[in-house]
Amino acid sequence: MNKYKVAFLIPTFNEEKTIFLVIDELICNINKSSRIKDYIIYVLNDGSKDNTLSVVNSINNKRVKILTPIHKMGQSYMLDLGFKNVPNDIDLVFTIDADNQDDSSFINDFINKIEDGYDLVIGYKYNRMDSKKKIFESRLYNFIINKTFNTNLHDQNNGFKCMKKPVSDSLHLKNGYHRFISVLSKHNGFKVGEIKVNHRRRCYGKSKYGWGRVFNFIIAYIKVFLLVKIIHKKGGK
Repeated sequence: MNKYKVAFLIPTFNEEKTIFLVIDELICNINKSSRIKDYIIYVLNDGSKDNTLSVVNSINNKRVKILTPIHKMGQSYMLDLGFKNVPNDIDLVFTIDADNQDDSSFINDFINKIEDGYDLVIGYKYNRMDSKKKIFESRLYNFIINKTFNTNLHDQNNGFKCMKKPVSDSLHLKNGYHRFISVLSKHNGFKVGEIKVNHRRRCYGKSKYGWGRVFNFIIAYIKVFLLVKIIHKKGGK
Protein backbone atom coordinates (compact mmCIF):
# COMPACT_ATOMS: atom_id res chain seq x y z
CA MET A 1 0.00 0.00 0.00
CA ASN A 2 1.43 3.35 -1.06
CA LYS A 3 1.84 6.10 1.51
CA TYR A 4 2.12 9.77 0.64
CA LYS A 5 3.47 13.07 1.89
CA VAL A 6 0.52 15.43 1.74
CA ALA A 7 -0.07 19.17 1.98
CA PHE A 8 -3.44 20.62 2.97
CA LEU A 9 -4.37 24.20 2.01
CA ILE A 10 -7.19 25.93 3.89
CA PRO A 11 -8.19 29.36 2.48
CA THR A 12 -9.52 31.35 5.43
CA PHE A 13 -11.27 34.66 5.97
CA ASN A 14 -12.96 35.46 9.29
CA GLU A 15 -13.57 31.87 10.40
CA GLU A 16 -12.70 32.14 14.11
CA LYS A 17 -15.59 29.85 15.11
CA THR A 18 -14.81 27.05 12.68
CA ILE A 19 -11.10 27.01 11.87
CA PHE A 20 -10.12 25.10 15.03
CA LEU A 21 -12.83 22.51 14.36
CA VAL A 22 -11.65 22.09 10.77
CA ILE A 23 -7.98 21.66 11.70
CA ASP A 24 -8.66 19.45 14.73
CA GLU A 25 -10.89 17.10 12.72
CA LEU A 26 -8.44 17.11 9.81
CA ILE A 27 -5.49 16.13 12.03
CA CYS A 28 -7.60 13.40 13.63
CA ASN A 29 -8.49 11.96 10.21
CA ILE A 30 -4.89 12.24 9.02
CA ASN A 31 -3.74 10.26 12.06
CA LYS A 32 -6.36 7.60 11.32
CA SER A 33 -5.32 7.33 7.69
CA SER A 34 -3.06 4.48 6.62
CA ARG A 35 -2.22 6.33 3.39
CA ILE A 36 -0.41 9.40 4.77
CA LYS A 37 3.18 9.14 6.03
CA ASP A 38 3.70 12.85 6.65
CA TYR A 39 1.77 16.08 6.21
CA ILE A 40 1.77 19.84 6.43
CA ILE A 41 -1.24 22.14 6.84
CA TYR A 42 -1.22 25.70 5.47
CA VAL A 43 -3.85 28.10 6.76
CA LEU A 44 -4.11 30.73 4.02
CA ASN A 45 -5.29 33.70 6.05
CA ASP A 46 -6.70 36.30 3.66
CA GLY A 47 -6.86 39.38 5.89
CA SER A 48 -9.12 38.04 8.64
CA LYS A 49 -10.32 40.80 10.95
CA ASP A 50 -11.61 38.54 13.72
CA ASN A 51 -9.68 36.15 16.01
CA THR A 52 -8.88 33.57 13.30
CA LEU A 53 -5.11 34.11 13.63
CA SER A 54 -5.18 33.79 17.43
CA VAL A 55 -7.14 30.55 17.20
CA VAL A 56 -4.71 29.04 14.71
CA ASN A 57 -1.70 30.19 16.71
CA SER A 58 -3.10 28.41 19.76
CA ILE A 59 -2.86 25.04 17.99
CA ASN A 60 0.22 23.23 19.28
CA ASN A 61 1.31 21.44 16.13
CA LYS A 62 4.47 22.34 14.22
CA ARG A 63 2.92 21.00 11.00
CA VAL A 64 0.28 23.75 11.05
CA LYS A 65 1.60 26.91 9.39
CA ILE A 66 0.02 30.26 8.53
CA LEU A 67 0.50 32.23 5.33
CA THR A 68 -0.72 35.83 5.61
CA PRO A 69 -0.15 38.44 2.87
CA ILE A 70 0.05 42.14 3.72
CA HIS A 71 -3.24 42.92 1.96
CA LYS A 72 -6.42 40.96 1.30
CA MET A 73 -5.84 39.13 -1.98
CA GLY A 74 -8.85 36.92 -2.72
CA GLN A 75 -9.14 33.15 -2.88
CA SER A 76 -7.38 32.61 -6.22
CA TYR A 77 -4.29 34.50 -5.11
CA MET A 78 -4.28 32.78 -1.72
CA LEU A 79 -4.41 29.33 -3.29
CA ASP A 80 -1.67 30.35 -5.71
CA LEU A 81 0.42 31.47 -2.72
CA GLY A 82 -0.24 28.13 -1.05
CA PHE A 83 0.73 26.13 -4.15
CA LYS A 84 3.98 28.08 -4.43
CA ASN A 85 4.90 27.30 -0.80
CA VAL A 86 4.26 23.55 -0.97
CA PRO A 87 7.65 21.77 -0.61
CA ASN A 88 8.98 19.84 -3.60
CA ASP A 89 8.92 16.51 -1.76
CA ILE A 90 5.12 16.63 -1.31
CA ASP A 91 3.21 14.02 -3.35
CA LEU A 92 -0.40 15.21 -3.05
CA VAL A 93 -2.03 18.58 -2.39
CA PHE A 94 -5.49 18.90 -0.86
CA THR A 95 -7.61 22.03 -0.66
CA ILE A 96 -10.42 22.21 1.88
CA ASP A 97 -12.74 25.01 2.98
CA ALA A 98 -12.55 26.63 6.42
CA ASP A 99 -16.30 26.73 7.12
CA ASN A 100 -16.47 23.13 8.50
CA GLN A 101 -18.93 22.02 5.84
CA ASP A 102 -16.41 19.64 4.24
CA ASP A 103 -16.00 16.21 5.86
CA SER A 104 -12.28 15.42 5.94
CA SER A 105 -12.91 11.75 6.73
CA PHE A 106 -13.03 11.31 2.94
CA ILE A 107 -9.30 11.93 2.41
CA ASN A 108 -8.59 8.22 1.84
CA ASP A 109 -11.33 8.12 -0.82
CA PHE A 110 -9.60 10.94 -2.69
CA ILE A 111 -6.28 9.10 -2.54
CA ASN A 112 -7.88 5.88 -3.80
CA LYS A 113 -9.35 7.78 -6.75
CA ILE A 114 -5.95 9.31 -7.51
CA GLU A 115 -4.52 5.79 -7.59
CA ASP A 116 -7.16 4.84 -10.14
CA GLY A 117 -5.24 7.02 -12.60
CA TYR A 118 -6.56 10.53 -11.97
CA ASP A 119 -4.38 13.61 -11.46
CA LEU A 120 -7.05 15.86 -9.93
CA VAL A 121 -10.07 14.68 -7.96
CA ILE A 122 -12.91 17.02 -6.97
CA GLY A 123 -15.46 16.34 -4.26
CA TYR A 124 -19.09 16.15 -5.37
CA LYS A 125 -21.51 17.43 -2.71
CA TYR A 126 -24.39 15.19 -3.76
CA ASN A 127 -26.28 15.97 -0.52
CA ARG A 128 -25.51 19.69 -0.59
CA MET A 129 -26.55 21.52 2.57
CA ASP A 130 -26.88 25.06 1.24
CA SER A 131 -29.68 27.48 0.50
CA LYS A 132 -31.86 26.88 -2.56
CA LYS A 133 -30.44 30.05 -4.12
CA LYS A 134 -26.86 28.87 -3.71
CA ILE A 135 -27.69 25.38 -5.02
CA PHE A 136 -29.39 26.88 -8.09
CA GLU A 137 -26.41 29.15 -8.78
CA SER A 138 -24.05 26.20 -8.44
CA ARG A 139 -26.05 24.05 -10.86
CA LEU A 140 -26.20 26.89 -13.38
CA TYR A 141 -22.47 27.47 -13.04
CA ASN A 142 -21.68 23.77 -13.54
CA PHE A 143 -23.99 23.56 -16.56
CA ILE A 144 -22.24 26.53 -18.20
CA ILE A 145 -18.74 25.21 -17.49
CA ASN A 146 -19.52 21.67 -18.63
CA LYS A 147 -21.05 22.89 -21.89
CA THR A 148 -18.35 25.45 -22.63
CA PHE A 149 -15.28 23.40 -21.82
CA ASN A 150 -16.56 19.87 -22.52
CA THR A 151 -16.18 18.67 -18.96
CA ASN A 152 -18.51 16.33 -17.11
CA LEU A 153 -18.41 17.22 -13.42
CA HIS A 154 -21.20 17.83 -10.93
CA ASP A 155 -19.41 20.27 -8.61
CA GLN A 156 -16.57 22.06 -10.39
CA ASN A 157 -16.05 24.72 -7.74
CA ASN A 158 -16.11 22.53 -4.65
CA GLY A 159 -13.26 23.63 -2.41
CA PHE A 160 -12.54 20.04 -1.35
CA LYS A 161 -10.01 18.77 -3.91
CA CYS A 162 -6.97 16.52 -4.14
CA MET A 163 -4.31 16.80 -6.81
CA LYS A 164 -0.87 15.49 -7.62
CA LYS A 165 1.93 17.98 -7.05
CA PRO A 166 2.56 18.50 -10.82
CA VAL A 167 -1.07 19.69 -11.15
CA SER A 168 -0.69 22.35 -8.46
CA ASP A 169 2.65 23.36 -10.00
CA SER A 170 0.94 23.90 -13.36
CA LEU A 171 -1.69 26.26 -11.96
CA HIS A 172 -1.08 30.00 -12.00
CA LEU A 173 -4.22 31.37 -10.43
CA LYS A 174 -5.38 34.95 -10.85
CA ASN A 175 -8.55 36.65 -9.68
CA GLY A 176 -11.43 34.19 -10.02
CA TYR A 177 -9.36 31.42 -11.61
CA HIS A 178 -9.85 29.12 -8.60
CA ARG A 179 -13.32 28.40 -9.98
CA PHE A 180 -11.73 26.92 -13.10
CA ILE A 181 -9.09 24.61 -11.61
CA SER A 182 -10.71 21.59 -13.28
CA VAL A 183 -10.79 23.32 -16.68
CA LEU A 184 -7.21 24.60 -16.46
CA SER A 185 -5.95 21.20 -15.29
CA LYS A 186 -7.74 19.35 -18.08
CA HIS A 187 -6.31 21.67 -20.71
CA ASN A 188 -2.86 21.25 -19.18
CA GLY A 189 -3.17 17.56 -20.04
CA PHE A 190 -4.21 16.16 -16.65
CA LYS A 191 -6.98 13.63 -16.00
CA VAL A 192 -9.78 15.03 -13.85
CA GLY A 193 -12.31 12.99 -11.86
CA GLU A 194 -14.68 13.29 -8.92
CA ILE A 195 -15.95 11.39 -5.88
CA LYS A 196 -19.06 11.81 -3.77
CA VAL A 197 -18.39 13.48 -0.42
CA ASN A 198 -20.50 14.31 2.59
CA HIS A 199 -21.52 17.94 3.03
CA ARG A 200 -22.63 19.55 6.28
CA ARG A 201 -24.75 22.56 7.13
CA ARG A 202 -22.93 25.76 8.00
CA CYS A 203 -23.39 26.30 11.74
CA TYR A 204 -21.27 29.42 12.22
CA GLY A 205 -20.50 32.54 10.24
CA LYS A 206 -22.01 33.31 6.87
CA SER A 207 -21.29 32.59 3.25
CA LYS A 208 -18.92 35.02 1.51
CA TYR A 209 -20.78 34.77 -1.80
CA GLY A 210 -22.41 37.85 -3.32
CA TRP A 211 -23.01 39.76 -6.53
CA GLY A 212 -19.37 40.85 -6.64
CA ARG A 213 -18.38 37.22 -7.04
CA VAL A 214 -20.81 36.80 -9.93
CA PHE A 215 -19.08 39.68 -11.71
CA ASN A 216 -15.65 38.18 -10.97
CA PHE A 217 -16.84 34.83 -12.30
CA ILE A 218 -17.93 36.40 -15.59
CA ILE A 219 -14.59 38.17 -16.04
CA ALA A 220 -12.62 35.03 -15.15
CA TYR A 221 -14.85 32.93 -17.42
CA ILE A 222 -14.02 35.14 -20.41
CA LYS A 223 -10.29 35.10 -19.63
CA VAL A 224 -10.15 31.32 -19.16
CA PHE A 225 -12.18 30.81 -22.33
CA LEU A 226 -9.68 32.89 -24.31
CA LEU A 227 -6.74 31.17 -22.60
CA VAL A 228 -8.04 27.71 -23.47
CA LYS A 229 -8.61 28.74 -27.08
CA ILE A 230 -5.05 30.05 -27.27
CA ILE A 231 -3.73 26.74 -25.90
CA HIS A 232 -5.66 24.88 -28.60
CA LYS A 233 -4.40 27.17 -31.34
CA LYS A 234 -0.83 26.56 -30.22
CA GLY A 235 -1.40 22.83 -30.31
CA GLY A 236 -1.52 22.43 -26.53
CA LYS A 237 -3.50 19.75 -24.77
